[in-house]
Amino acid sequence: MQRHRRRFLIIFILAFFTHVIRSFFKSYLVITTNTTVNNANAVSRWNETATTMKNPEGKGEEFYKSLSQTELDTHPQTSALTSCWLDIEKEFVPLFAEWHMQCKPIVYSIKIINEIFYVLIAVHHLLPPTKHRWIEGKYACNGVSDGSTLMPYEYNMVLECPRSINASKAVLESVSVTVPAYTARCNDRNGNLNKKIAAIDHNVDITYNTTLFDVCEREDIRHHEGLVINNGGRNSSISDHNVPKKGAHAVFMGDRQKAFEWAAYYHLIGFDHIWIYVNEDWNNGKGLVHKDYITWIPFNFKKIWLSNYNRTEISKGSKETFRIAGQNDGLWRAKRMRMDWFTAMDVDEYIHINHSNTKNTFNSSLEAFGKGLSASNIDTLPKLLDTFQERIGEKYAGIRMNSIFFGSGPTTNHTKNNLEIDYDWRQKGNPGVFHFERWKLLLNVTCNNYVAIHSQHTDKSCSGNTLWSSNANDLRFNHYKAPSNGVYWKFLKKVHSPDNVERDTSMVDEYREKILIEIRSDSTTGTYTKSSHQ
Repeated sequence: MQRHRRRFLIIFILAFFTHVIRSFFKSYLVITTNTTVNNANAVSRWNETATTMKNPEGKGEEFYKSLSQTELDTHPQTSALTSCWLDIEKEFVPLFAEWHMQCKPIVYSIKIINEIFYVLIAVHHLLPPTKHRWIEGKYACNGVSDGSTLMPYEYNMVLECPRSINASKAVLESVSVTVPAYTARCNDRNGNLNKKIAAIDHNVDITYNTTLFDVCEREDIRHHEGLVINNGGRNSSISDHNVPKKGAHAVFMGDRQKAFEWAAYYHLIGFDHIWIYVNEDWNNGKGLVHKDYITWIPFNFKKIWLSNYNRTEISKGSKETFRIAGQNDGLWRAKRMRMDWFTAMDVDEYIHINHSNTKNTFNSSLEAFGKGLSASNIDTLPKLLDTFQERIGEKYAGIRMNSIFFGSGPTTNHTKNNLEIDYDWRQKGNPGVFHFERWKLLLNVTCNNYVAIHSQHTDKSCSGNTLWSSNANDLRFNHYKAPSNGVYWKFLKKVHSPDNVERDTSMVDEYREKILIEIRSDSTTGTYTKSSHQ
């Protein structure tokens, strides 16, 4: 009997410790002297999709091509890239929320450029005293800190991993940071410690498991290999750097048909590819219209900030953390793809080249670009950007476009079946002299490492570090902010009175029928039609 009791006790103890060990390895982030964000699924997935990593051949693009020769997926809800982002959402959104609440930086993406790893880290949710201390931490990739470079910006950080960790030979399995104990606590705006956080009296090493991000970046590279873009009617490979390439980006939630309408317009005016980050439940891609020029990306991170934390240690603007994160993920993809121009807009913002101003067509831009040009040299967005870059591009990191609000007016007859651009009333007067507010940017991809809605940061290698402000009569964006309410002004606090608005049909006249032709066709993921103008 006693022997059986001892045997039972031994079995019980072994089972208990097995449970403890398993629970430990399921922990994602615990502040200890050496902790890891564990993600075993990512490791197994990497082993399945990149077995050649043990003995890679070739370099750079040749290596990436060796990962898979399969064709691009035709349905966004079933693509490998989509599945990978959904895995990130499943595995990391709970961690993002935890790091957010604990005032930790949020590692959210990896980009591979010229075989170098770049890690994107969000800090928008941190108040300045906390953020500045994290910037002073010692960062490492795969445990190697020598040669790593941290690029801190206002709301985002980019960690350039040591070049000794070559992406053609290694997986980026972890990113770690060593900081003093007081850094790893929440602080209020004055730098006071949150007393609810347990005191820690030693340095801490916090390690993020980045394997899944590595997997998804390589899926992203594969997904975009051989992407066909527009170039004056002829097809060109995305890898052909001699072809001007322009990318548009939006983080969005809400009406998916409206988002498709917006993307169709951007493609019509000359953007080669559009990335739309879906910041809500993916819902198996329902309602997402598939086109070769659109990539829909699951990005349901809004749930992190929907709850009201009522915390003095968290930035009040933290709800924008993942819009800015999505914008920078898009910018760094554009850098990897060697695109020339990138813009991060919202789906109610339509960039507009104005052809209706016949009396003074493009006078402001022609004067800025120099002699020997006529309106025909810059009367489309691709031609204007090419001319800008050729004539004055070295002086500037990009173009700042003014927001001109559009909405309903005294005689608007707008129904749900009409296009967004059918709201054709704006403030009365000359848009070229309107005050600049809520501007957005067209960025030279090479010269910019950071974007945050209305701001950017120029790479030190570029001579031009300012933005050129375009005249709204030539280049602007029409802003359809809650247009059924009227035409907004004063930072969305008021709408114009009926006697202070006028119709401007320049966009409707040129693009309405073209948009309708594009969106009337059935798609592989849904049908979308719009009725004629009323």
